[in-house]
Amino acid sequence: KKDVDTVKFNIACFAVSGCIDSFLDYWNIWVFGYVQQRLMRSMRVDLYRNILNQELAFFEHTKTGELTSRLSSDISEMADKLTWVFRFTLESFVRIVGITGYLFSRSWRLAALACCIIPVVAVINTYYSKWMGGVQREVQSALASFGSLAAEVLGSMRTVYSFANEHYEVERYRQAVDTHYRLCMKLTVMS
Repeated sequence: KKDVDTVKFNIACFAVSGCIDSFLDYWNIWVFGYVQQRLMRSMRVDLYRNILNQELAFFEHTKTGELTSRLSSDISEMADKLTWVFRFTLESFVRIVGITGYLFSRSWRLAALACCIIPVVAVINTYYSKWMGGVQREVQSALASFGSLAAEVLGSMRTVYSFANEHYEVERYRQAVDTHYRLCMKLTVMS
């Protein structure tokens, strides 16, 4: 009888904890989504203002597509990464503290054993995130590259037609997209 009551109590605690977790997770997502959108809006306006305040020589050496890519996809990517890091760092911290507390309340020996692997996992995770960050920067650069290339070619179609360079420009664009694709697949495989 006592074992059945203990099982029922543990199941009830598990269900209540799951409901609380779901409620807090919803608000966590909402708050960080709100902050992310405000951050992107502010960063886009500030970047646009700074771009317009550049000298004319800057515009002669910088491609329009690269600038528009920076305003759109790069800002979004950076804001995604910032909010993702803060959100999951906070969420992971709360979960780790909760799980560790639970483990120590159930069995301090098991908890101590489980805590022994934390430094190893932290070191592996540090190297992995540095590598992933480098690949992500390459992906963003490749995305800006083919976006800039497309804007450059589409903005000068008269010149492309006059030299009959359509096939050459398609091949350049295909190579840039293929580079982006390979980098994205590298990220996908290693994620």
